[in-house]
Amino acid sequence: METITHNLVAVVIQILCFNFLRFPWNLTFTIFFAFISHIFVDAIAVITYHTPDPHKEDKFWL
Repeated sequence: METITHNLVAVVIQILCFNFLRFPWNLTFTIFFAFISHIFVDAIAVITYHTPDPHKEDKFWL
């Protein structure tokens, strides 16, 4: 799931940068936003990660 999320964010960033910016800036901002979004996507992945096995003692699984 993490790979799918990274790829989806990358596609959105590239579409936005290439539609709104000219040549030297679209590549520069694509690389910059890819780096920044990687931090956010990884942070969300760490926060929301859990194993698929139910833990009966954990209140999350009620």
